[in-house]
Amino acid sequence: MKFRKTTITVPEELYIEIEKAIASGLYTNITDIIRAGIRRELLAMKELRSDLSEKNKKV
Repeated sequence: MKFRKTTITVPEELYIEIEKAIASGLYTNITDIIRAGIRRELLAMKELRSDLSEKNKKV
């Protein structure tokens, strides 16, 4: 798998929550939590598009 590097800026409060999630063992590092969030967001968008497509077919 090919990877691309990017940089993000997050509010301090969000960064603190990320650090807490890593410290608790939920994630190994910042990259893991960011990837997990992106995957969840992309899945939610895919489901929303599917729902909208189905709704448009009924109209």
